Amino acid sequence: MKADKMRLTQALFRLIPGLLTMLVAGVFPSGLTAQTCGFPSPATTQTGVLNTYYPGVGTWAAGVTTIQVNTSAVLGLGQNIAVGDMLLLIQMQDADITTTNTAAYGALTGGGLNSSGLFEYVVAQNAVTVGSGVAVNLNITGANAGVGPFGTLNAYRSAAKTAAAGQRTFQVAPLLGTAPREASSPSMRAALSPSPPPP
Repeated sequence: MKADKMRLTQALFRLIPGLLTMLVAGVFPSGLTAQTCGFPSPATTQTGVLNTYYPGVGTWAAGVTTIQVNTSAVLGLGQNIAVGDMLLLIQMQDADITTTNTAAYGALTGGGLNSSGLFEYVVAQNAVTVGSGVAVNLNITGANAGVGPFGTLNAYRSAAKTAAAGQRTFQVAPLLGTAPREASSPSMRAALSPSPPPP
């Protein structure tokens, strides 16, 4: 009799984790469901060049809401920019280096890397067509609410190399390859925003 009670107790203790799991799953089913990615799956395999790169023109302080791009020197896919497109704005080259023809060539000097590699996401406020000019205004909205009306967070500059300094370049790239407006449109942004927690 005592042995039977002991076996029954052991069997119950082995069942408890499973019962608790079923109880929790029944009470909180949404907590155990898989989350889905908000980005649409491509219907076909992506091949070839997917991105477009607009060279930046000039020097721009942090907080600006207008920059210029060279639409006559666009590289990549060659996609136009539309109002509402989400764009990557990035300083590609900006380092101060030793330019003398010695073993020290390329060593960082002065300001070092400066703004090299700084980037941010902005939203286009006007359309820009590939091939429309070498210094075309691109109105943008950035995340810098402290300087100007939602301007850029960083400063950007482009300049040709000189005997004393290397080349400075920044680029503007529409996001999501062949269909950037899908993610940068208000409806897509709303679809990608996190869902509220279940009641």
